[in-house]
Amino acid sequence: MRKARQGNTEYPPPMNRLVLYFLSLAAITGLAVGIVLLRIRVDPLPLAAVLGALALVLSAFAGLGYPGLTRQLRHWATASAWAAFGMPFLLLVPYFLFTLGTHTFSPVAAAKLAAYILVPTALLLPDRLRSAENLGWRDLAAMLALALPVGAHWLQGIWTWPEDLYFFRPLITVCVGGYGFLVLRNLEGVGYRIVFRRGDFVDGFLNFLAFGLLAIPLGLYLNFLHPHASHF
Repeated sequence: MRKARQGNTEYPPPMNRLVLYFLSLAAITGLAVGIVLLRIRVDPLPLAAVLGALALVLSAFAGLGYPGLTRQLRHWATASAWAAFGMPFLLLVPYFLFTLGTHTFSPVAAAKLAAYILVPTALLLPDRLRSAENLGWRDLAAMLALALPVGAHWLQGIWTWPEDLYFFRPLITVCVGGYGFLVLRNLEGVGYRIVFRRGDFVDGFLNFLAFGLLAIPLGLYLNFLHPHASHF
């Protein structure tokens, strides 16, 4: 296995990190299902389908943040127009997994999601072999195709178990837009990275502690929170 070196520190290649990230999400998904089932009586199949679909979408979201993966996708997209057109439709797989487990499949919802992927991809596909230095009308139209359905709430009614789940929508939007502009248009200086630092955990804990010291007493005082004693 190859390793990328920086000074005296060794780092796994981006693809290996992506695989580790996906396996971690799968493990967390299984753990979350187990914890919920221990606390609440709920059908495990729909719950596993929702969390599994979320793990797949998060994997795509994280993967587009790794330059190694975007370069590989760019290579495939440059080599084949059919591959460039078809790859973003893999984002339909989480939806089919979601609906398979929750029995909420809707042709209208599937068509809306497919159209949301299709329009920006079709607009940017003709420019995949051209220079990305200048902003063209296709770029502006693709941006509009990404933003308008979100602002107009056209993406509601797709992820509907146990209710209309909002958090899938921004993740799908980032994935579709990221593929269009990072892979098809190959824009320089555009993108994002998911980096975990030790200080993030410290900051998160301190913020949680500060919020708890303020919010819990205030919630009890306003009768918004009610303590419950458990008898063992």
